[in-house]
Amino acid sequence: MVVDAVVWKLVISRRIKPADFSVGKKYGSGCLLGESAKNLFIRELEKKLNSTRQHPVSSTKMDYRRCMEYQVLQIARVIQGRQERYQPLLLK
Repeated sequence: MVVDAVVWKLVISRRIKPADFSVGKKYGSGCLLGESAKNLFIRELEKKLNSTRQHPVSSTKMDYRRCMEYQVLQIARVIQGRQERYQPLLLK
């Protein structure tokens, strides 16, 4: 959800364009993002990961990295039998 939000923001705002991509000539070489667009994407992703929000389950303010860590720990508690059910992180 974090990466998708950043990608959509960059595409809709036209900060990343088709010209920022290159397709290799060899079969299976993939589609590559140019260096400047890659740097832009990483900057925007870091900005999003560092932004804070109130976690809907714990009611604690935390950045997206901590939200993901919280979700992983919650899954571990369910697997270990220390928590009955997993509560997903839902965004509006």
